[in-house]
Amino acid sequence: MLGIDIFDLQDLQVKHRTNRSLRLIQCPNDILINHPQLFWLLWTAKEAVYKCHRKEIDFSPTDIPIHLKNESTISFSSNRIYGKTVVTNDYILSVCSDDLTKINYQIFKNENGVTSQSIRNEINLFFKNKYVSAKVGSDELNLPIALPFKQPISISHHRNYGAFAFPRSIF
Repeated sequence: MLGIDIFDLQDLQVKHRTNRSLRLIQCPNDILINHPQLFWLLWTAKEAVYKCHRKEIDFSPTDIPIHLKNESTISFSSNRIYGKTVVTNDYILSVCSDDLTKINYQIFKNENGVTSQSIRNEINLFFKNKYVSAKVGSDELNLPIALPFKQPISISHHRNYGAFAFPRSIF
């Protein structure tokens, strides 16, 4: 189980979200922290958890409880899924798994924008550069996997950033 989501903070097309906007995505069981980008931090955590479940259901952020913690880093949990969030001036990235020690992730940037196809090309190039004979494919639910290993991977992209999470066992 693994999930990832990235949000490009420089996207001028995205409406500014305040704490009042939280009601649109907040679950009654959420535990929040004080953070200037709380809406997008919570959104990326919920999206990553949703992807971690790998099911054919609609994304409903109000149904995904998140417990945020802010210690030396921002971390979160949702039932038995554990995650971490990286916040920079340019993006917010959340990655999660039932065991964070067994996954890794990679971020890609393209000033011309990242598309579904370009992120898949970047992932294939990443594998090739690591001397791993793998490529992005799809499982029976049309969710991303690394072939020929048939290992689940998680992919996200927004505007100029793309990211993917993958099992460390691939390397």
